[in-house]
Amino acid sequence: MLVEDGLLLDLHPIPPSMHAFSEGRDLGVVDERQFFTLVRATDRELQRTVREGLFALEAETELDVIERFHTPEELFETVDEWEDIHLSKRLRARLVRAVPPIDLHERLVLRRYRRTRARFPQVAESHQRPVRLRLSS
Repeated sequence: MLVEDGLLLDLHPIPPSMHAFSEGRDLGVVDERQFFTLVRATDRELQRTVREGLFALEAETELDVIERFHTPEELFETVDEWEDIHLSKRLRARLVRAVPPIDLHERLVLRRYRRTRARFPQVAESHQRPVRLRLSS
């Protein structure tokens, strides 16, 4: 349900893909190609709602995010839960040998949209159907 003047927050990663770091050394790139395909499709649909006048973009900012892992196993467990994000065999081998902590660096975009009033007409009372409650005995 969209409330009048409701807000929509959109937060997602942006290219380039996240990198793994240990002791300030770049260990390699996390494979986010499949995930970025989904992000682009979602972003296209959101932009369509803006073009159609359903939402208006109010603000946008980019953030650098670091997620810290205290062991390679902790990192592997987390990444294995993420859909469409993968670690190459080469990167996994580097991570196993890395000195913890291991950081994943990622760039995110945060956008705030506001619902516009013009495109959400109220349903006319003549088109509303009464809802009947059925009780089974």
